[in-house]
Amino acid sequence: GDRLDGIGGFTVYGKIMTASDAEKLKALPIGLVQVQTVNRAVKAGEVITYDAIEQTNPSVIWELRKLQDQALLSGGL
Repeated sequence: GDRLDGIGGFTVYGKIMTASDAEKLKALPIGLVQVQTVNRAVKAGEVITYDAIEQTNPSVIWELRKLQDQALLSGGL
């Protein structure tokens, strides 16, 4: 139930990884972290995944990310 404060805050930091590694881990992109609620315990240094957060606030950036991921999976980008 903790809230992530996002880029520049105290609860998250970004790591660079390849797209294939991020896809395998289902890693949440740093740009989508802003003001999300965690639904399970996340240890310090652990990669935050899509399934570790509750995405309750619809936003344009989430929709754009879905479109990007779909395009990458289909080989469109």
